[in-house]
Amino acid sequence: MYIEDTCKVKEVFKVGRRICVVVEMDISSVGKYHNGYVSVLKKNYGKHYSDFIDRIETDELTYSGNLDHFKDKRIPEKVWFFGFDSAHYWNKLHPESKTFESVKARTILLAKEMIKKRI
Repeated sequence: MYIEDTCKVKEVFKVGRRICVVVEMDISSVGKYHNGYVSVLKKNYGKHYSDFIDRIETDELTYSGNLDHFKDKRIPEKVWFFGFDSAHYWNKLHPESKTFESVKARTILLAKEMIKKRI
């Protein structure tokens, strides 16, 4: 990341037993957008999101890993997450899709889908 790039955890909440996180990113070359993350079942810790892309319909997964780098006490260490971002060309055409509200709503839908599919 560049020095002028910033990220901030906007909200940590639960859907069922899943930990959900919405992060605001402000990247100089892209602008402000948000990412959504949902914790996975322990059986999926260490697995790459690409192994689940064909099973997820809510949003395009773009991340797998822990969120320890955010250093936020509300996020437990070493918990594995799958997530998505809103810094794509489509999001530029539809700026409402980059908002906190939109990303939070899609994070909730992703969590519900992951619970249903036992991911």
